[in-house]
Amino acid sequence: MCCRTRRASFTFIEEILGVIVVVAVLAPVVAPSALLYACEAKNATARSQIEMLGAALDAAAGPQALTTSQHPREEGIGITAAARPALPAGTTRAETLT
Repeated sequence: MCCRTRRASFTFIEEILGVIVVVAVLAPVVAPSALLYACEAKNATARSQIEMLGAALDAAAGPQALTTSQHPREEGIGITAAARPALPAGTTRAETLT
């Protein structure tokens, strides 16, 4: 049998290492812009959800929606003292909120 001569070529391992090096060099260049787009997308999603929540609250308030010039006691809107549930004996309203 004749000896095999070694050809001057890359092995599979050398090619994989080359790809890893190229990715490692490009990652710091591409990552900041990709992360910026992800952050902007999160901000846009949050802004949209806040707007939808505001629209839902406005729709749920109906015709009795409060404006900055109205107060529930002035317009007869809200809970009156008679409709308010009784507190347990020996507690104050501030204690029940905490």
